[in-house]
Amino acid sequence: MTESQLFLRNNLNKIFLKLDNVEISYEFRGLSNTHIIEVKPNSIYSNCIEYIDMEIELEEEFMMKFPEEEILFISEESLTSIEMPLFVLKYKVQYSFANLYTPIKVKNDLSIDCFDESDYTLAA
Repeated sequence: MTESQLFLRNNLNKIFLKLDNVEISYEFRGLSNTHIIEVKPNSIYSNCIEYIDMEIELEEEFMMKFPEEEILFISEESLTSIEMPLFVLKYKVQYSFANLYTPIKVKNDLSIDCFDESDYTLAA
């Protein structure tokens, strides 16, 4: 992946994680040097103020960093469509850290046992 593609992947992932029920697909077309980003459903693309603000911010930052490249946001109702996505952000896995908690018992004993070098006894 190029630097601009990595930049978009990271930032699109941030948008994806902030919004519920959104799907984001990405494709790069080398002949036109265009990054195409499809956002589904159309209700988020058209009506979600939080999404629209993030899209504008991403677009402005992208144009500043990569002025020689184009970026195009589309919806599922656009005439342009994603033909060969490089990645699709669709499913979120939710889990609780409480399920990952494993209690550990720590012995609070600062004494150090010293063994004689000739003591090779092992406890079973």
